[in-house]
Amino acid sequence: MLRRPLTRALMIALAALTWPLAAAAQQWHEYKPDAAGYRIDMPGTPAARSQETKTAAGTASYHSATVVVEQRSFMASHVVYPAGAAPTDPQKEFDRLREGQRRSGLVVRTGEPELGMVRDEKRFTLDGAPAIRLVIEKGDSIMSILAVLKANILYQMIYVGPADSKTSPDIERFMASFALVKS
Repeated sequence: MLRRPLTRALMIALAALTWPLAAAAQQWHEYKPDAAGYRIDMPGTPAARSQETKTAAGTASYHSATVVVEQRSFMASHVVYPAGAAPTDPQKEFDRLREGQRRSGLVVRTGEPELGMVRDEKRFTLDGAPAIRLVIEKGDSIMSILAVLKANILYQMIYVGPADSKTSPDIERFMASFALVKS
């Protein structure tokens, strides 16, 4: 008889101790980098980085912010192309992006690269800007991508996680929260 109340008390104590940790792990925060022209919700505080790359047309600036939760990665990024160097054909740029993402993070099992399989592809406009939504499956991983090309900026929101997470509501929350805003 003493075991049951003691077990119940231990379970209540354990729940009280772990509940704040579970709640904290699920806290979403708005990420809105200065002068970037977008906002998005992320499941934690992102680690941000920036770098500049010299191109024939000038310097391109790359900015990213990443949150990793367990085996899932949420990344928001944007590339600012130099004047005159932005892609002129958004659909060709999206084709290049799709094929590049299929080849990225290659899974090598037999010594040969494994290309990702495009499971879903939708092209549309977002606030008047051309956009694409992709779902790519590679081995035991899934990648969900939202890319938007506005003027000389390419925005990319990328989720990568285990294949069994492809129906996670967190993916849709992340992607749906993206919005273009005035800088």
